[in-house]
Amino acid sequence: MDRSLAYWLEEARAMGITDAPSLSVSPSQAPPQVPVISRGSGVEGLLAVEAWMGDCKRCGLCNSRTRLIYGQGDPRAELMFIGLGPNTADDSAGYLYSDAAGELLTKMIEKGMKRPRSSVFLAAVVKCKTQAEHPVKADELTSCMPFLKAQIEAVAPKCLVLLGAPVLAALLPGINDLAGQRGRWVEVAGVPAMPTFDPGFLLRKPEAKREAWMDLKKVMERLS
Repeated sequence: MDRSLAYWLEEARAMGITDAPSLSVSPSQAPPQVPVISRGSGVEGLLAVEAWMGDCKRCGLCNSRTRLIYGQGDPRAELMFIGLGPNTADDSAGYLYSDAAGELLTKMIEKGMKRPRSSVFLAAVVKCKTQAEHPVKADELTSCMPFLKAQIEAVAPKCLVLLGAPVLAALLPGINDLAGQRGRWVEVAGVPAMPTFDPGFLLRKPEAKREAWMDLKKVMERLS
């Protein structure tokens, strides 16, 4: 079983979710057909997405990864955060936001939004390691996008938070002005979404934290 899958299953069980099924199809034996993901199917739907991905080699990003990083958190979370993809630290750790940016994201969720990090779902547009000096290509985004949208369908969150300009542009082609769009609700896969700054950017430009907090307050108001 992939380490990232085990990670969020452990989180789910820690929260008392006892109906998590076993992964009956190993990634290398996964069927190629597109699964039918029921909205809000939770763990069952997420496992179906991962079996569908298999040992994914649909684009060139597979050549740089150690493992696929699917995401982690509550499989029926009302709030989902979406980043661009795992970095080198995540690829080594086996889960998203494992570094200093992840520590800041945890503070934003737990100290700011007053909810455990394990109560949200962390996802990414692409599931293989990305590198800042090599922007993700259009064909790589196209290859991975169906899996993210299927994850959104399985979790069925009430709100999404889009972390950074590349995520905004990937999910809403033609919109790449994060500075002009952040703080304004958009819609992704039928779900209200709030674009804001990526925590890695906030580490480099801490003066933008106030604006990010204003964005998260709007998310909290929507969820209340």
